[in-house]
Amino acid sequence: MSNSTGTEVLPVPLARIEDFVETSIVLKKDKNGLGLGIVGGSNTFFETVCVSELDPGGAASRDGRLQLGDILLEVNDVSLRTCTQLQAARALRQASSPVKLRVLRENPEVLFVTDEDPCRFVTIVLKKTIVTESLGLSLMGS
Repeated sequence: MSNSTGTEVLPVPLARIEDFVETSIVLKKDKNGLGLGIVGGSNTFFETVCVSELDPGGAASRDGRLQLGDILLEVNDVSLRTCTQLQAARALRQASSPVKLRVLRENPEVLFVTDEDPCRFVTIVLKKTIVTESLGLSLMGS
């Protein structure tokens, strides 16, 4: 692309979401909304609202900046910090387009991975009441 003087004009890149930095991004809703799913909320162990799903072809997925696990702090300047999952989902659905999201990315590999040798071990016993019951946890490996 070039301007009226014939010099090339480089496109301005979209704001990247960096680890451990609150970032604002703007997404335009399509007929299916933003195309993202959330988990968590103030009334859960997470205590935050996190992106759990990105619909392929959805507005958020096409934009390319959001990732699974990103924390949603605000939608259109409305704080999600004290919202339950239900309240956050309602705020996202009702937000007018374009939607401004305040996002925080906490890279779990940076938070939970170390080169140090373990100095202490802990044994934890989990009991399920029904064999098909979930333990309610996720394991991360690399």
